Amino acid sequence: GKIQTIEDSIKDTKKATLKILPLDGANFGWLSTYDSLMFFMNPKLPDRFYNIFNIDTGKEIGTFCYRGSGPGEVAALGPIFHFFKEKGDLKTLLFAPNEEKLFIWNITQSIKRDTTVMDKQISYPWREENGGAPYYLMFLKDENTLITELQSFPLNDKEATLPAYQKRTLDTNKLLKSFSSYKKSIRNDEASILPESFFYSNDAIKPDGTKVVQAMVHLAQLNILDLVSGYRLEGEPDFSVFKSDEKIKSYFTRVQADDNYIYAVYWGKERWERFETPHMNIIHVYDWDGNLVQKIETDYSIGQMWIDPIRNRLYVTNPQIDDVLYLDLDDFLVPNTGL
Repeated sequence: GKIQTIEDSIKDTKKATLKILPLDGANFGWLSTYDSLMFFMNPKLPDRFYNIFNIDTGKEIGTFCYRGSGPGEVAALGPIFHFFKEKGDLKTLLFAPNEEKLFIWNITQSIKRDTTVMDKQISYPWREENGGAPYYLMFLKDENTLITELQSFPLNDKEATLPAYQKRTLDTNKLLKSFSSYKKSIRNDEASILPESFFYSNDAIKPDGTKVVQAMVHLAQLNILDLVSGYRLEGEPDFSVFKSDEKIKSYFTRVQADDNYIYAVYWGKERWERFETPHMNIIHVYDWDGNLVQKIETDYSIGQMWIDPIRNRLYVTNPQIDDVLYLDLDDFLVPNTGL
């Protein structure tokens, strides 16, 4: 699609003091929240994938989703990207790539019964279907329509597949439509990063299911797929940087979205060394037309990030501390005004 330039006219970055949310337990890993519940896809748990906390009390509710090779267990699970409700129960999708299965996890019943309750498990083959590229982001658009992301997958040391989104049936895994922001791959034998990294992005789906944003890591560019357009910060490199021997920067390192805005953590510096902990504390806020409407500077560096639209909070983790932190978005943004 056509690349449009984002003019950075924001002169004053708003300073934000994050509030601490103390949790009593092993809170670590991929973060997701819904109202009073906070989830961690936690690699420190010995035989479970997830633990859940009560945000209001700070207490751990329990651990769920068995890890292993026995009955009812899986070797790996993907993270939570999306919550939905059916008949009053809170649920989410979990993808098990090794077993090629998609699960519907009934969170409400799991908490009530203190055991993992999966409403459905659906066969979801991907290896032959997608040429070795596994499903990643999962979003249930309606009761039988799934939107899923295929990330760039290496073909060899010099080439990789193009990332894409697919619309599929939930019950039969039938491909309905495939769409992508890119038409051709990039080849560069001298690049300082692997070819699949050229197109690497952190993605989020608008909660109403109408748009997808790809916040690119190595370009200061947002791809908003419903518009078939890209939005790049003025004065920043384009794709030609991947065909040269220039040093490549990291730009958008995390992204979340609600129905009004896209929240992208902006770095804009050369990739950090392996043992360096970068201080990433600037959030760029865009509307869904690609306009930069606000910049927020937090007093803590941001690791993981999640928006809960129920309480209109932005929750973050920090690489140096155990506590979860949060920002009340009502204090910074008025919907549809950018103020």
